[in-house]
Amino acid sequence: NHLGDGWQICTLSGSEKSHISELFEAVSQSFGYDYSTVPSAELLNGFKSHLEQRETGKTYALLIDDAEQLEEGALESVTQLAQLQNVNGRLLKVALFSNDALNHNPILENVSVREVVIEPLDSEQSQGYIEFCIEQGRYKFGQPPSTKLQQQIVKSAAGNPARIEEMLQGSSLPTRHWRGMLNWRVAVATLLLIFIGFGYLFFIENKSSGTASAPESDKLSHPQ
Repeated sequence: NHLGDGWQICTLSGSEKSHISELFEAVSQSFGYDYSTVPSAELLNGFKSHLEQRETGKTYALLIDDAEQLEEGALESVTQLAQLQNVNGRLLKVALFSNDALNHNPILENVSVREVVIEPLDSEQSQGYIEFCIEQGRYKFGQPPSTKLQQQIVKSAAGNPARIEEMLQGSSLPTRHWRGMLNWRVAVATLLLIFIGFGYLFFIENKSSGTASAPESDKLSHPQ
């Protein structure tokens, strides 16, 4: 948001656009490149020409989160996009967000890469991020998560803001919270079984004592 109108940015997730065709389609749509009539062998050159002909003074950027999940073909295409240039320099700035796995990928060995290590959030920062998300209504509980659950999220997320978001959205919760929910469900199921079993035995007892009103033919035999 701080970059202003001089930048046009395409943001993607490697977990959602991991295949080369999905990736290129999303990038092309974001930058207004119609490749429907372009031969496969000319796609890259066509994209380069498209960026060169667009508004001058514009900076184009491609940001990919979860980049370690990109398939090899998709990652190789990204490196090719990053190397597109003319007399004025690079046409497309590329930033990949990933875990350490991407550092060991041989596809990036011969590519000029500037690495920036982002340290995980500490406990205080994690708590502050949780409070920010709560203020923004970015949680899926009936009410804001309790202080205890927030503390569990801080511990389980280990400083990863994406994990904090996932747990606040309910897609994954701390183990102890799930264990508590499971124990609650087990307790309810046990009570239901007790009541159902009691009703069944009570009914049998009434029948055996002769107090039931069911016809003689409906009574259970001893084996039953």
